[in-house]
This record gives sequence, C-alpha cells and structure tokens, in this order.
Amino acid sequence: WNSETGGSLQQPLSCAAQQLFQHLELRRREGSQLPSGRLRNPQGAAAASLVATAMAAQGRTCSQAGVSGSRDRSCSKPIPATGFRATLPNALTALRLLAIPLLVLLFYAPWNWAPGACSTLFGAAAVTDWLDGYLARRWHVSSPFGAFLDPVADKMMVGAVVVLLPTAACAQGQSAALAMPAVILTLREIFVSALREWMASTGKRASVQVGFVGKCKTAVLLLALTLLLATSRNTSNTFVFAMGGHLGPAAYIAGVVLLHLGTVLALASAAQYLLAARQALAAAW
Repeated sequence: WNSETGGSLQQPLSCAAQQLFQHLELRRREGSQLPSGRLRNPQGAAAASLVATAMAAQGRTCSQAGVSGSRDRSCSKPIPATGFRATLPNALTALRLLAIPLLVLLFYAPWNWAPGACSTLFGAAAVTDWLDGYLARRWHVSSPFGAFLDPVADKMMVGAVVVLLPTAACAQGQSAALAMPAVILTLREIFVSALREWMASTGKRASVQVGFVGKCKTAVLLLALTLLLATSRNTSNTFVFAMGGHLGPAAYIAGVVLLHLGTVLALASAAQYLLAARQALAAAW
C-alpha cells in the first residue's frame, strides 16, 4: 500500500482483496465528506487495510512458491512421485523377500563360485535395505505398507542366513561360534517384535521405534553375514582365492568378530526398548 500515490497498490492482488480495498477506500472517502462523528472508527478501517494487504501478499507469495517449485514447506507441500517411482521402493523391498530362496540354493550349491555368488547377492540385498528407504523419503512415497514390509524383509533375510551359517561351520568344528549368536539374535527378534506389538496395542508404539543403536546393529550384522557367506563353507573357494591366499581366513575371522559385535548391539538395543517401555510394563504388571 503506497500512501504517496493516493492509496494505489504497488503489487497486483487477488480479486477478493481488490474488492475489499475498494470497499474500504469508498468508506474512507464517504467519511471524509460526512460531518464529524459519522465515521465511527477510521483507525479500524486503516488497520483492516493493512491486514488485507498482508494477507494478500502472503497468498501471492505462496502461490508463486507453488508455481516455481519452492521448498518452503509453509507455503507448499511436497508432491509424491507417481508412476514407476511411486512403486520402486516397495518393489526393492519385495525383491529382498524373493532373494531368500535363491540365497539358500546358492549356499548349498556344490560349485566353487557359489559362496561368492551367495555373498554378492546378500550384499546387494543389504544395499537395497538402505536404498528403498532413501528413495521413499526423497520421492515422498512413504506408505504404511512399506513401513510394515521393510522390517519384515530384513528380519526374514537375516534370520535365514544366521540359521544357515552354523550348518556350514559344523563341518569345520566351529559351529558354536556361529550357533550361539544365531540363537541369541532369534530370541531377541521374537522378544522385540512381541514388545512392539504390545506397545502398539497400548497406543505407545512410538516409544519403542528403531534407535541409533538398532541401526548400527543392522549395519554391522549385514556386513558380518556378507563376509561369512563367502567364507563359512570353506576358505578356499573361488571367491576367497580371488582375494588372495591369506585373505580367506582373515575375512572369516572378521565376519565372526562382527557377528558377535552385532549380537552385543542387538542386546543393547533390546535393553533400550525395554527401558523405554518400563513404565507401561510396570503399570500393566
């Protein structure tokens, strides 16, 4: 609003705002021609003009932000992707489920290249665990179904591998090093899943969401299982031979150490969830 130009507008406004200004301007002129006291609240008319100007300017800014693709969240909401991009994150998650039978077949296949192929397949599936969530957030296509399917695929894939590994290590007399973490991880997943389901029934599911320790546990376990799939059956297969004669046993030992570290992190994260739910558990005891 420019008072130096006799009340003209500096920027174009919407039709509703222009009508309001015309009405206020007409009332102001009528008040200046009437005897004193006829215009009861000229200050109110001026204030209304300023308010209308501010509202119209804000509406114009928001509309321009929507047209130009501005990232100001106060004016425009993110637009979810459509077509192929809308379904790709869930498709990647589903591929992890479909990869489980192939992992089992490659694990027991008699070919020298099978351990390397099994490890590569598991590593690729582990990458999609990060990729599907990243794409869903970037393209604004997160869905309740994806939030349900993603942890299910992870648990099934990891659970299948931790059960397979001790059967291969048994021939080398090292099954205990892999069997104990497998038992602990399986029991932990059962407990945490039951705890989350019960907390959801009480309306407090958010208190036991995945934390930083849980994410570190997942990353460490995925790396450990990738190494162990390549070396647990034997340390002289084609994949290990390509790394060098001494790297095979070293990769196996590194995988075992990481597996035990991941087991410790799994217990620590379970303890965090239990502490977060202690008040609800105490109230229901």
